[in-house]
Amino acid sequence: MARTAAALVDAMGATAPAEVWVANVDGRAHHGDAPALWRDLLRRQLLEPVRWSDSMTALHTLTGGRPHLVELGPGSALTGLARRLLTPDAPARSAATPAQPAGVVATGWC
Repeated sequence: MARTAAALVDAMGATAPAEVWVANVDGRAHHGDAPALWRDLLRRQLLEPVRWSDSMTALHTLTGGRPHLVELGPGSALTGLARRLLTPDAPARSAATPAQPAGVVATGWC
């Protein structure tokens, strides 16, 4: 499985994003890192446990204590975990379909 995951990530040709991102696999903020590091983070994300609490702490710090979170995918388990780790009133929404994140952004919510 690890070889398959590595091959998939390598085939994607990952590049470093223009914005700051928090990688769940290490719970740290990254910006402008080398593409090789991003490929490594993606591989690890597929195969290793995530550091959710550390990720939420990093987001909290990056946003001055007011992150706006959008959970992508069915359900809202991660939204609930985020609210428990941050504050119960943390701005968080779930987006179950591909069209929903665009709607959240279009409304200016995040």
